[in-house]
Amino acid sequence: MQEHAELYFFIKPTKTHIRGMKNLIRLLVRYHLFFMFLALEAIAFGLLFQYNRYHRSSYINASTAITGNVFSTIQKVKDYMILAESNKQLAAENAQIKNTLAQSYKSNRISFKEIYDSIFIKNWEYVDCKIVFNSTNKQNNILIIDKGLKHGIKSETGLITDRGIIGIVRHASDNYSSVMSLLNVSINVSAKLKKSGHFGTLQWDGVSNNHCWLSDIPTHITINNGDTVVSSGYSTIFPEGIIIGVTEDINRSDDMNFFRIKVRLLQDFGIITHAYVVQNIFKEEIDSLKTLSRHD
Repeated sequence: MQEHAELYFFIKPTKTHIRGMKNLIRLLVRYHLFFMFLALEAIAFGLLFQYNRYHRSSYINASTAITGNVFSTIQKVKDYMILAESNKQLAAENAQIKNTLAQSYKSNRISFKEIYDSIFIKNWEYVDCKIVFNSTNKQNNILIIDKGLKHGIKSETGLITDRGIIGIVRHASDNYSSVMSLLNVSINVSAKLKKSGHFGTLQWDGVSNNHCWLSDIPTHITINNGDTVVSSGYSTIFPEGIIIGVTEDINRSDDMNFFRIKVRLLQDFGIITHAYVVQNIFKEEIDSLKTLSRHD
């Protein structure tokens, strides 16, 4: 008897259930004609699509298109949500690729009797990073990246992207580093004309975020608008051949002995999100020799 009482208690409807059931019945009674119309419409369309090849084909095509658009939209949302992680992974993969390129190595040949594996040794290392701060509206602009001392980042190393030189690392903490941007009136970079090989000094004048000026190029060489400007490789900060921009306006300096060339930068500094720190493994050795030479 007790078991039947417990079962009755479990299935006994509450006032809320009864009220909801009454409301549902009222709704069905009130709109029964409309629901009947919908049911007949569904049956009619079902018969139409089942026994009419043209309409069935049109229905399938339309439903496929709608389904495709819905799933395409959903996928776009998913792609956007994972875009940051994808960019981070892609930057890491690119850094690994750059570390294996020939320009990251230098010749270690001593004699022709050496075995092939020892001819080249690693010269440059690349570390991918994310830009967490970037100023472009000042005279002395800086960037901050999310890699620091514990990632092997040192001061006086270069920051680049696939579209150009970005700046020079000045200070590093455990997890972050500050970078003097190329858009900084205090920075200058050794650059050259790719076609002729003549090199000079590249510097920003504090005016346009899209242009720098290349000076100290002798006037006896032929230069055309659109010539490519790259890093010269004459410093321990950037490898040779890193793209910078193209010549856009060619003028003579005040003493008329050198050109002063306006260079349009290929990298838009307003949209940088990821970059690479490039480090010369032999930088300290080379810098120590430069220091000794100054005291000779």
